[in-house]
Amino acid sequence: KETPAEAMALSAQVGRLFYVHFNDNAREWDWDMIPGSVNLWDLIELVYYLDKMNWDGWVAYDVNTRNGDPLETMNTNIEIVNTAVALLDKIGRDKIASFIAEGIPAKAFGHLVRSLL
Repeated sequence: KETPAEAMALSAQVGRLFYVHFNDNAREWDWDMIPGSVNLWDLIELVYYLDKMNWDGWVAYDVNTRNGDPLETMNTNIEIVNTAVALLDKIGRDKIASFIAEGIPAKAFGHLVRSLL
């Protein structure tokens, strides 16, 4: 039941972040779902911190295609992560940093949700 961004940051702090693999689940089992399909905000947070630490290492997608075309699923995974990066541009990285420093969840979350429009 860990937070992906926290696990990634802790791994990076001790020099043990070798690559990042993207998928999603409901935290009771690793279902290898499409990134952001259950925990969209965790994906945004992870991408925010990867960007903040200038990550330029390996990334992988660990997604199980139960239905549909595996190639389409992989392309969708890549598009979703790229869209999460674009959403960071729209939200504003400086704005996110100011919300973290301010520590008022309602104000921050309101801005995040409005950014989806």
